[in-house]
Amino acid sequence: MKTVSEYFASFAKVAIPATAGPAQRHAMQSAFYSGALAMFNLTSDAAAETTSDDVAVTRLERLHAELQRYAVDLSEGQPR
Repeated sequence: MKTVSEYFASFAKVAIPATAGPAQRHAMQSAFYSGALAMFNLTSDAAAETTSDDVAVTRLERLHAELQRYAVDLSEGQPR
């Protein structure tokens, strides 16, 4: 299993310009890790022991649909 650090390294190679200074790199890393933490919290909430399987699946499907909509908007140049 990859770590968040490994995913960030892959992301940084394509998303952070070589000319970026330390402050920009730090800001990008903070945003990346904040997003990772948000997704961890969202999926943890969906899979909580008090949640039925049907509710958990519905929550995960909603997250998936939201991320798919974002990917389509991004590919079409639509701002969010």
